[in-house]
Amino acid sequence: MTARIDYVNTPEQLTQLCQQIRKVSWLALDTEFLREKTYYPKFCLLQLATPEWVACVDPIALPQLKPLFDELYNPAITKVFHSCRQDLEIFYQITGGLPTPVFDTQVAAPLLGFQDNPGYAMLVSSLLNVNLTKAHTRADWSKRPLTQAQIEYAADDVIYLCQIYQIVLQKLEELGRADWLKHDFAELSNPAHYQIQPEHAWLRIKGKNKLTGKQLSIIQSLAEWREATAQHEDKPKKLVDSR
Repeated sequence: MTARIDYVNTPEQLTQLCQQIRKVSWLALDTEFLREKTYYPKFCLLQLATPEWVACVDPIALPQLKPLFDELYNPAITKVFHSCRQDLEIFYQITGGLPTPVFDTQVAAPLLGFQDNPGYAMLVSSLLNVNLTKAHTRADWSKRPLTQAQIEYAADDVIYLCQIYQIVLQKLEELGRADWLKHDFAELSNPAHYQIQPEHAWLRIKGKNKLTGKQLSIIQSLAEWREATAQHEDKPKKLVDSR
């Protein structure tokens, strides 16, 4: 990793970053978050990159992120992710809306012969012949200060994503498949995927089709209560006590 990484943790730096974003037609994004002890993901870092610049935004240090999201939600800018569902969940949690358009390299890669849902490291290795380190996979991204090694590790997730995006897009265009995923990408920004309704929690329970009417009624009520309690107390469902 040789590119300079701008660590953005003051309003003045954020303003400068927003000015940079206004000049681009696409950019790569990724997030770092924690979720082990909470229901909602705790937003810890936002990484952004274009072929010209790289930035890591510290949402813990900044008093507000609205100016940044105003720029990111500009429909003239394509937002490039790899496996974007959890990233977009954070965006929806913060803003109540979702950015468009998006491009997800994990969704696009199978059109080029890759397996379904390929991992980021695998694409980086296959397309760029780069082996990513796993040194900070389980880092606590909420702790400050972040080390330089952590910042560089996080930045790699968008630095190489920029390169992957350009390769994947070019190959899709050469094959005449660039428009094949428009519906899939639009669906990723459908708010219904990120609106977690407690009354629908039972639909995600495995084996529900084997239950009788009374058993199913009990499961529906219990699942709704558990989901609502987890949301209210902001704790993982597995830690909600049903006694």
